[in-house]
Amino acid sequence: TQFILILSMASLSSLFKLTQRRISSRSCQGLINFREKLKNRSDLPLTGMMINSSDPMSTDAMCTCCDFLWYDLEHTPFSMETLRAHIMIAKGRQIASVVRIPCANYIESSASSIYGMFAKHALDANADAIILPQVRTAKELEHFILDCKYPCSANADYRRGFGQTITSNYGEVSADEYAQWANDNILIGANIETKEAVANIDSICSVAELDFIVIATNDMSGSFGVPYTIGIKSETIRNAVDTIIDSAVKHKKY
Repeated sequence: TQFILILSMASLSSLFKLTQRRISSRSCQGLINFREKLKNRSDLPLTGMMINSSDPMSTDAMCTCCDFLWYDLEHTPFSMETLRAHIMIAKGRQIASVVRIPCANYIESSASSIYGMFAKHALDANADAIILPQVRTAKELEHFILDCKYPCSANADYRRGFGQTITSNYGEVSADEYAQWANDNILIGANIETKEAVANIDSICSVAELDFIVIATNDMSGSFGVPYTIGIKSETIRNAVDTIIDSAVKHKKY
């Protein structure tokens, strides 16, 4: 059986515009939805799930009950191809994807960043938010932020590489339009999990382009010399957590 579809030029034009709008919103709708939830949330927290199964079906299953999904490249042996497959499914479900990249446990202070490669792969896979673990100082965080944003007239020091195949919906969104949108909207977070980071928390939270803080009490316990099995039950760790939260609230970070 053959089917013949006849469209007038007017209807064809309308169909193209409708399809273009649908495609143009596909890559960013999960982040738009998540930002709206953050802005309009009441006292109820938003909920997410850490995905550490390589099977993308786990993302598909969790999208029905989460506000966001967390993909951990620091402790989970995901390949970049696996990460990309998970994020594609999250995008189709319009759920925000948060990626924690791997990093060195410690680096000497320098003007360069060792995180650019990992940030580039995660963001080119269309992550909506990205987290740097083991942050100790504001300077480390500032260098990481430079890796996460495209150079533009506002800041030529940004150094995210240009690889917009997926993020631009395969060319449906112009390069300049996507670059500006990404710089303005992708969320950047810092893992606070060391004694040094707690001591520097006010300067870390004062970094303007930082959006949110992640509190990691296991590594923090080790850093403070508190047994892991005690962790948050320790007054030392509870006080550190309170200090972090107070600073985040003061500087209006999530």
